[in-house]
Amino acid sequence: MQNYIRIQDRDIPFERARLSLDQLTLDPKNPRIQYLIGRQPEPVTQDRLDELLWAKDQVKALSQAIKQNGGVYDEIIVQKSDGRYLVREGNSRTVATRHLAAQHAGDSRFATVPAMVFDEVLTDDDLAVLLADMHVTGKIRWDAYEQAKHVWTLHNVHGKTYDWLATHLRLSKSRITQDLKAYKWTSDYLIEHPDAKNLEKFSFFNELARKKALDARYTDDLEFQQQFKGWLTDGRLTDSKQVRQLETILANDQAVKALDEGGWTEAAGVLVREDPALGSDLYDSVKRATERLTKVPADEIQDLATNKQKVIMLRNLRRAIDDLATPPMQPAKGGESRRRRLLNRIENLGDVSFATVRSSRRVFAACRDGVEGDSSTSTGRGVGLRLGPHDRRDDLPGGRERADEGGRRDDRLPLGDPRVAARPTALVRSEARLMAGKDDAAGETGSGTRDLRVVREDLRPLMT
Repeated sequence: MQNYIRIQDRDIPFERARLSLDQLTLDPKNPRIQYLIGRQPEPVTQDRLDELLWAKDQVKALSQAIKQNGGVYDEIIVQKSDGRYLVREGNSRTVATRHLAAQHAGDSRFATVPAMVFDEVLTDDDLAVLLADMHVTGKIRWDAYEQAKHVWTLHNVHGKTYDWLATHLRLSKSRITQDLKAYKWTSDYLIEHPDAKNLEKFSFFNELARKKALDARYTDDLEFQQQFKGWLTDGRLTDSKQVRQLETILANDQAVKALDEGGWTEAAGVLVREDPALGSDLYDSVKRATERLTKVPADEIQDLATNKQKVIMLRNLRRAIDDLATPPMQPAKGGESRRRRLLNRIENLGDVSFATVRSSRRVFAACRDGVEGDSSTSTGRGVGLRLGPHDRRDDLPGGRERADEGGRRDDRLPLGDPRVAARPTALVRSEARLMAGKDDAAGETGSGTRDLRVVREDLRPLMT
């Protein structure tokens, strides 16, 4: 039955048939192995074409898929030639099926393949357009290098314009330009380094073409061309995604030197030391948040006056940052940090009278000045700490006295005192909680124990 397919505003006839494998001739112009064919010292035979295709891992994987499917499903495209059928599209499926037929002799599933049979009316130009429809924009797409090569062939061999390519292939003109440049740069590299494995370097050149600054530099700067090729050859660049950060590397002389001498990991290390956001999701978030906070809209700022929850969120953020940014104290003699020693002492206080640690001034003095010696005195049911030169609060410079309703003296530092502001945020919060506690005899033990636990929990994140 005669069928027609419309290509380039023409209806081209073809027939559908199942053809035996021994009727098929592999195409020496197969675009997928043209590079390998071009490197052969002599004209390639059918057996050699079979070997070249079967050596590709993709063809072996295709063979397993065909086996699982019980034969070839998609039609190959063949053209009548000297009483045989030249495979114009589907050479990989043909070779994969041949090897299955050899492995499973007599299995009819692998004896024939479905085909669209064209006569001599199908031109090379028609075939190029048909292959583009199938493998550049169609459902069975070639890899990026093969797609770029086909776009280059359509443009440079078949004379297709940018407008035609953009419309027919549904690609942007910038994408077309990138593919053409990347293919040319890869071809130039392959001339100097003809190993077939270097076809994989196309992805590096493709990333290079996507960056305007790198594209311009590679096009105009011969020295940079050789430097970039050297990074590929010497394995300094190992992943095409690294090219996306290459502009940042090039802007830093130390990073470029590290890339030349050690490779990408060393170069990235230089950048991360200068900008931790490049190597950490946490500090990337901090950096982006900082940028956003410096550009807060006026209406958001005004809303803070009435939206308490927003204020709470900002205060919590500030406290979290202050706690994180508080540098750890240096270890005291014996290797134990002062804060750790302080925590251990607090853990051992047990049920202590609130009056003993009423303002927690001594606790914070210990964080500031360091704990000297062991517990040596007792006050009420609690254990006193010998904390440094000041053992009584009323001896402290800046201490204040006032009589409360019960006639007792209150010698706590005011929260506005500069010495309070200089303390780590988490410690100041704990002191404020303690200072807000009830001072009556009935609540001494309960409130003191509860607030001491608060001190303990606030100190934990600051331990080294």
